[in-house]
Amino acid sequence: MDRRKKITSLLEKNKAVNKLFLKSLRSMEDEKFYIESLNIFVDIETKYKEAYKDWGKILESYNLMKGKFDPPPSLSVVILHYFMDNKKMISHPFIMDYFSYNNLKKNAIHDFLTGVYNRAFFHQIMRIELDRAHRYRTFLTLVLVDLDDFKQINDTQGHSAGDAVLQQFADLLRNELRGADYLFRYGGDEFAMLLPETDINGALLLCERLTVSSRNKMKIGFSSGISSYKIDAFGEKELIEHADTALYQAKRNGKGDVVTFLKERRRFYRLGKTFEFLYRFQGVGDFIMSDGRNFSETGLLFSAELPINLDQLLDISFRLPNLDERISGHGKVVRIEKMGDSLFEIGIDFMDLIPDTARESIKEFISVLKSDH
Repeated sequence: MDRRKKITSLLEKNKAVNKLFLKSLRSMEDEKFYIESLNIFVDIETKYKEAYKDWGKILESYNLMKGKFDPPPSLSVVILHYFMDNKKMISHPFIMDYFSYNNLKKNAIHDFLTGVYNRAFFHQIMRIELDRAHRYRTFLTLVLVDLDDFKQINDTQGHSAGDAVLQQFADLLRNELRGADYLFRYGGDEFAMLLPETDINGALLLCERLTVSSRNKMKIGFSSGISSYKIDAFGEKELIEHADTALYQAKRNGKGDVVTFLKERRRFYRLGKTFEFLYRFQGVGDFIMSDGRNFSETGLLFSAELPINLDQLLDISFRLPNLDERISGHGKVVRIEKMGDSLFEIGIDFMDLIPDTARESIKEFISVLKSDH
């Protein structure tokens, strides 16, 4: 067993190691792994090569002591012995009961009212998950959620009633999330959900379920803003700013709205009426009839009752107003936005079109629209 696997195996057996931290350790590059895994036990400044060497000595000591003592010493004892007697970096260790220490750590990362993670811990986890999304080339989506009319509850029923609503709403959110997702109290009546390996489509579906649950169980609504790594944001600052901008727009649109932030908003030309648009997943099933709404020379927008994954390839067929010929071909989904209950606006880029003159026909039609405006 190589060194990293051996360390991970020992940490998994150690009840002092937080499972959430173990999850982040597994995704780290070696340069971070050996340093961060040591820092679970000792608060020292070290570098990768030194930490790698320290772990080698610690594992040697652990195997040696395991053969000499019955019962064998814990990993914590071996590490303490190594840094006290071998490296002499610790001279007066402070010993605390594990459960007392664990409570201190828990209070440092959890919101005292709702029990979910707090805002300070949000930034730590954000950086870890962004590193993981970059390393494994996966999605990471941030959803900011703000309760509607919460101030009215505080003003009319008192702060105790408001606290109870926040606790109940936090429980509702937590129950809908997967084990891999994170829930944070972001501030006041605002919560943040960080969704690893989830694209905008998955986030929209989650918000749909939460909307139904909150209305049925709490008779309360919320607004949401969504941003997704590698789709509209490429770092922590952008991801947060874009989700916050989308949430602000959702609150402006009215209660209970869900808005996605999409940086690249193509200029689509609006038609006075919708047109028939047919689509299906490439080569699968029957065509679904929908309403085409707006279009450009390179793509179009249409409505759908369910969201469709970004980058999904579609077979398409449509006829623009005042054009006799039917245009067919393939498109790729590049945009998705919730427009209302069970209504989504889907944007596609054209991949290839039949007949060969289709693009020229669309271009001419747009020219007519421009001249009419």
